Amino acid sequence: MIEQPTRRMPNLDGEEPTIRWGTATLGADSAIKLHVLGMPAPIVVYLQPAIILGRADKESATDMDVDLTLFGAADCGVSRQHAVLELLRKTVMLTDLGSTNGTFLNDQRVLPQQRRVVRDNDEIRLGKLIIHIYF
Repeated sequence: MIEQPTRRMPNLDGEEPTIRWGTATLGADSAIKLHVLGMPAPIVVYLQPAIILGRADKESATDMDVDLTLFGAADCGVSRQHAVLELLRKTVMLTDLGSTNGTFLNDQRVLPQQRRVVRDNDEIRLGKLIIHIYF
């Protein structure tokens, strides 16, 4: 049997496929939409300059900007202060804050205290809670 090198399938138009990445820069108003999977409407927030994602806890007063408790955050393993979204030189960045169940960006784990670039239409997973981000 003769082995043939693998070829890339051409596009139906006969053109090479192009990879399109979403933008990583945020516009002037700094508004982003966080759409929790299965929920009818997104959460609209402003990164001025950062927001903390997490869940409320009755026993401790935890500072956070976006409370995900109503979206089943406790059952999904979201920490009280799970991750931060920040605007750094017009680029949206995601940082895990040492969460117990991890933060994932497009199914890749974000190491604690390590910034990762977020692009429009990316998937962020906090524990098991899936959020799509749009800007």
